[in-house]
Amino acid sequence: MNGKNVLIVEDDPDHAYLIISILNENRLILMEDGQEAVDYLLEADLSDSEEYKDRNTVNGRQSLMDLIVLDINMSRKNGMFVLKFIKNNSRYCDVPVIVLSTSCDKETIREAYENGANGYIIKPTSYEGFVNKMELLQKYWLDTNSLPEKE
Repeated sequence: MNGKNVLIVEDDPDHAYLIISILNENRLILMEDGQEAVDYLLEADLSDSEEYKDRNTVNGRQSLMDLIVLDINMSRKNGMFVLKFIKNNSRYCDVPVIVLSTSCDKETIREAYENGANGYIIKPTSYEGFVNKMELLQKYWLDTNSLPEKE
C-alpha cells in the first residue's frame, strides 16, 4: 500500500467514486463541498494543541495531507476559496493542490495558478479519459513526486 494521505474535495458523486476507485491504495478523505473541506482543515489544526500533541489524527482524521485534489465548482464555498485558504495557511501551504475541474476557461485556469494551484486538470468527458488522467495524477503526484518531510 502506497499509504499517502489524500484529501479529495469533490461534490459530484460519480466523479468522487472514480477518483476514489483509482486512488484507493492511499488513505483517502472525501469532502463533498468547500465549506466541509475548510471545516475539516480547521479541525485538523487542533492537532497542534496540547490535547492532540504527538497524535497523527484528529477525531480519526489525518491531520496532514500529501495531496489535495480539488474541484472548483462546488456549493457553499467554491474551490477557489478553498485553494486560497490552503495556500494562506502555514500548515497546508506546501501541500500540492491539483485542481480537477470541468472548466476549461483560461481565466479560471490562470486564477487557479495565481492562487497557488500546483496543477490543473480539465475533467475529461469520457470514462476512459477520466481514468487515464487519474492514473497519471497518481503516478506523478503520489508515486514519483517527493515532498518535504513533515514536522
